[in-house]
Amino acid sequence: MAGLSYNALNDELAKRVPELANAVARLRQQWDDEPGPHVVFGDLLVPYLEKAARAQARPPGVAAALELLEDMITSFDDDEIRNVAGASVLEPLSGNPEAWSALRPLMGPHTCRLADQLEGKA
Repeated sequence: MAGLSYNALNDELAKRVPELANAVARLRQQWDDEPGPHVVFGDLLVPYLEKAARAQARPPGVAAALELLEDMITSFDDDEIRNVAGASVLEPLSGNPEAWSALRPLMGPHTCRLADQLEGKA
């Protein structure tokens, strides 16, 4: 997706998933410098999605978060952005069978394709 940049991923997460905006701000305060997207997505988005997968009703941010992952994976010419989605979000989620099975049907086609690659299915 045009417009995504690696250095703006933390802001994009806070914008698209408002439920995480305060957590992103708190994490920034804990660091002397801007935390990298791998840290923010791994420390904040993964637990958010795991918790949402267990919830009776999905928080509205789940769809937005999964759409952001899809946009990150289709972010042409930027392997760093795709690596955040794969290594920091999908790999940890794939290790949680309950969350994985609940979220996998909600993922976009490119996200599913990358998930298949991570699982060795593609």
